Amino acid sequence: MLDLLASAAGGGILGTIGALSKAGLEFVGKKEENAHQLKMREIDLRHFDKQIEKARVEGETGKEIALINAREASLQASFESDKATYGNQYIDAIRGLMRPLITCYLLIQQTSISYKLFTAGAEIPPELFAEAINSTVFLTTTAVTWWFGSRSSQ
Repeated sequence: MLDLLASAAGGGILGTIGALSKAGLEFVGKKEENAHQLKMREIDLRHFDKQIEKARVEGETGKEIALINAREASLQASFESDKATYGNQYIDAIRGLMRPLITCYLLIQQTSISYKLFTAGAEIPPELFAEAINSTVFLTTTAVTWWFGSRSSQ
């Protein structure tokens, strides 16, 4: 009978150790699986963050491309309006030469006034000369600025 009790106790102890070992191994396995899943989710999050960043950059690039296209269309429309004709080649030629001729005239006028300023001395009343210089400088800078400012930088 003692053998029977010892066998039962030994078998129970051994069964308990086996059950605990199995539970311990399952726990360790589950812990490793959870750690693996956690790492996989972190990788997924980094991947999603990169996808979001890529989409954001593509969206900004798309906006920039749309803005560039709009600017080019506006510039093209400006060029097309500059090509407007009045049906007569002489009128179109005069119209096309007007800005460069006015600009050249004003630059020559500005140079002439500057030359007279340095050579005339006290012969010209200072108030009149100052007013003429101020007016010519204003017109010249306006014409030159308009001329170069309205042209494409390309």
